[in-house]
Amino acid sequence: MNQFTEKEPYILSPDLKYLREKFDELRIHKKDFNTANCMIITGESGSGKSELAKRYLKIYPTFQDQIGTKQPVLHLEIKMANTVKDVLVSLLVGINDPQMGNGARNASELFTRFVRLSKVIKLELIILDEVQVIIERRSEKVISGIGDLFKDLIKETGIPIVFMGMPWARYLIDSNPQLNGRIAIRHTMPTFKVSEQKKFEGFASLVKGLAKSYELSNAIDTSNKELLLRLFAFSKGNVRQVSRLLRSLFIFCTINSKQPDSKLLADIVESLGYSEAINPFKQKITDVVIEENLTESDFLFSHRSKGNSIVAPEIAKFRITKELKIYSII
Repeated sequence: MNQFTEKEPYILSPDLKYLREKFDELRIHKKDFNTANCMIITGESGSGKSELAKRYLKIYPTFQDQIGTKQPVLHLEIKMANTVKDVLVSLLVGINDPQMGNGARNASELFTRFVRLSKVIKLELIILDEVQVIIERRSEKVISGIGDLFKDLIKETGIPIVFMGMPWARYLIDSNPQLNGRIAIRHTMPTFKVSEQKKFEGFASLVKGLAKSYELSNAIDTSNKELLLRLFAFSKGNVRQVSRLLRSLFIFCTINSKQPDSKLLADIVESLGYSEAINPFKQKITDVVIEENLTESDFLFSHRSKGNSIVAPEIAKFRITKELKIYSII
């Protein structure tokens, strides 16, 4: 078996392929037509947004030419955004500013430095990840200021920005009319469902791709609908969760020199803290409960001070008949 010690397999679904092509399109429009069309991608945690950006960065890494360092793509995960200055410092660190964002008297000087350095390194695309952090527990004044910063960066540099985050990341864009006007493409990461045949087939394709990458195809038979339903019940159709589970099966079999077998999933899930009563690989198929999202998660600004401002998605629940048909229970 191959040893996935340095990287996990990456399944380029039609949706992810489309987004990668759009990233290329934004860069080409910048280079060839000096047009800064921007994009926003929203989706639930584990839907594949961040991994897409990381993989794209590997295709277009920082490199050295005869003149100096060139960085075609900046992928920045926003971790602290209390002020406009915080965001500018993070951006400067992301493009390897020799002063690491230090030595400036104010945000204006940092802004000017970023604009100048972005031209030196020939920056073509900025991907901002976890944009919802700007929204959470920030005052309207701070949110407005950071929105203005991004608008001004796009205007001064001509560099397109891809904004990525949880569903409520869109509020940053929607709250600033001029920034909103810069968004040419809006994309919501699709969610897998058992209640819709096409989306369930998409889930099966994901599982098949992951199983092939981990050389588990003989153990994970995607023509086995019962196995697919159990996998969906465990993962709720979440890309990250199903990938981790199959990776755990691969690692377990490698370490213990065992032949891969889907029956081992029951023990692996049990080792994660699932009791037999809620372990979808140990339950009778008619006792398994499947959940899928009906709505997106959201954010209530009025509840920020109470600490419970994130609203979970509404959930639909299903059970399974002996004939492997699903029926709604809520």
